[in-house]
Formats: sequence, structure tokens, C-alpha cells
Amino acid sequence: MRNLVKTLTVGALVGCFSGGLSYAADDAVATFTTKASQKVVRAGEQFTVDVGLVNVTDLGALQFMMKATGGTQGTLTVIGIEMNKERSDYVFGTASAMDAVDRQQMRAGAVLMDGSRSFDSASVATVTLQASKDATGTFQVNVAEGPETFLRKFDASPMFAAIGKDVTITVSNRMESQRPHKRKGR
Repeated sequence: MRNLVKTLTVGALVGCFSGGLSYAADDAVATFTTKASQKVVRAGEQFTVDVGLVNVTDLGALQFMMKATGGTQGTLTVIGIEMNKERSDYVFGTASAMDAVDRQQMRAGAVLMDGSRSFDSASVATVTLQASKDATGTFQVNVAEGPETFLRKFDASPMFAAIGKDVTITVSNRMESQRPHKRKGR
């Protein structure tokens, strides 16, 4: 019986992963949000972006993928996604839920096993990105809009999902001088 439940749950998660971002006029507006650990990074450096959700009613499943655009040269690459299950404000709280991270396409999702969750604000995941060694300029980082990002109600019906404002990250390949000042006269 336990294996049957696991199989059905994984099947539901895979089914959710294959769905797309859908819009329905009568649903509440749920919005993905992003917040960066820092706004300025050096070329080659790693940083994190927290992904959250606000204004959510009857959430049963979610999936998201990140995007990074802009810059003068180089790239920002997603190198890891960690679901924030240990945080007190996690999207599914302490309820029984399954989550998965697709490391091939760097997308993540979670399915609540029973019922739904409604909240004003909640944490979803922490995404680690790395600037390439040749990266410079101003980049925009956010949840990607499209078939890889979606929300589902407890009955798997699509929910309207909006994407909040981009996080702006400035990347510089210049290293700040860290040399100590020499004292004169010695």
C-alpha cells in the first residue's frame, strides 16, 4: 500500500511537471517573488535568490524554473535549487508533501499530499547562481514565465499565476583592492 501511494504521488508530481503556466480569470492572483542575497557580485562569484509566493488560495502543487537575462557579456547560471522545507514559512509548512528538483533543467516543484494551503506570503526555495568568469554588466533574474512554471489547486486544476519584479544583479570583473595601507616612516 505504501508503495502504491508513493507511485501515485510521484505520478502526480510528474503530471504537474508536464503541465504549463495557466491563467483562469476567476482565480485569485498568486504571485512568484524573488529576493537576492546581494545586488552586486564579482565575476565568477556565487550568490543566492530566494523564491517565494504571495496571495495564494488553495495551493496543491507548484513548479518553477529560473531565468537570467541581460548583462554586457558572460552569463549567470543556476547551479542549485534547494526547497526551503526546513523554514517555518515554507509554502507547505509541516504538511505531508513531496518535492523534487530536476537538475537537468534546473526546475523544482512540490505536491501537497492531502488538502491545500492558503497564505499571504510563503517561502518556496533558495536558488544558487554563479556568474561566469567573464560576466559583466547588469542582469535580471526571476522565475521564468512559460510552461515550466505553474501552480495547481488541490484538485490539480490550474491557478492563475503572476511573476513579480525581476531582481537586478550587477556583475563586475574588477577586483576591489584589499591591500593594507603601509605606514610611512618605518
